[in-house]
Amino acid sequence: MDIMVIDGNVKTWEEAISLSADALYEHKYVKESFKEACIKREIEFPTGLPCKFPVAIPHTDAEHVNKDCLCFLRLNQNVKFTRIDDKLKSVNCKMIINMALSKNESQVEMLSKLIKLIKDNNLMENCYSLSASKAEKELRKIIK
Repeated sequence: MDIMVIDGNVKTWEEAISLSADALYEHKYVKESFKEACIKREIEFPTGLPCKFPVAIPHTDAEHVNKDCLCFLRLNQNVKFTRIDDKLKSVNCKMIINMALSKNESQVEMLSKLIKLIKDNNLMENCYSLSASKAEKELRKIIK
């Protein structure tokens, strides 16, 4: 599983998804259609997770993916994402994990791994505080 960690400064959830999708596209992990498909899916099926370190995990169908990769986008400021468990509420996310998987059947397993990762407060603190390259190494050890 390839992993990239990037930093960004955006104001909306759409900009956050666009920034991470553009990084994935630039490195040829996804097709041009990926960004719009992620945004469309996020509207229908929101992914904002309310937890100690709130995150969103936007993703879409495998048909838009060339090669598996997780793009961790660390934001300079919180961005509101609609909650996964209540479409009437939002959560302020400082990180999004844009999940690009080439097999639809891999999504549930990967989401399960990411939920465990998000619940690890020490790891999440490291994801925010380490340099992007060190955070990538740390995440690669855990996500296989």
